[in-house]
Amino acid sequence: MSTTYIPVCLLGIEKHPSGLGVGLLNEILETRSLLRKDKHAVLTVLSVTDSVGSLSPVERFAPQQVLKEGGGLTDGAIERIVQLKKGGQHLDREDGYPNDFTLLARIVAQSAQPGMVVVDMTSKADEEKALVALEKAADLGCSVVLPFPRPEAFK
Repeated sequence: MSTTYIPVCLLGIEKHPSGLGVGLLNEILETRSLLRKDKHAVLTVLSVTDSVGSLSPVERFAPQQVLKEGGGLTDGAIERIVQLKKGGQHLDREDGYPNDFTLLARIVAQSAQPGMVVVDMTSKADEEKALVALEKAADLGCSVVLPFPRPEAFK
């Protein structure tokens, strides 16, 4: 049976009181091997963005190469992001890119394929800026997950 790669982009990994962003990253790490073994599926994290920075292998390599190889951020990179966020730091402290949210729209546009999931956990302050990436994702047929109430413009 062949492996299915499910590309995922995460917007707004902040230190929410609920710990949703860090919790989701931990859940991805904890279930990756089980999903691969039992369901022949791999969650391929293409991008993680907070209000200040963004980390994505798509910026360094051709998006289709990343997806074809089941690339995305490694477990080690995701673990490092979790530690940064638990420590209250932003992603620009690593080898990341400044975040103006147009980066995410570009990553979504370059990487979009059936089954891609974009999870928006942006704060109230960034929700209008995040709409660019969310609208691009929706236009390209990606699944958009909105765990928090969103502005009327995207409902």
